[in-house]
Amino acid sequence: MAITLELSSDDVRSTVQVVAVYNRDSGVYEAFVSDEQWPTLQEELDAAGIPYKFSLAGSGRLSARNGANW
Repeated sequence: MAITLELSSDDVRSTVQVVAVYNRDSGVYEAFVSDEQWPTLQEELDAAGIPYKFSLAGSGRLSARNGANW
């Protein structure tokens, strides 16, 4: 299973390495993160205050964190 993650293109470089697909229209990187990686990555994003959206495996609904407003 994988977590769907969206990050602003400005914030991608400040996070751990994820394989991402750039969406030029929205200025957002979309990535899939493994269930094993997710808890650590989420802690790092929250500690740094980086805005992001995520969707848990099996859910089509994105949840926004840290002021993600796209």
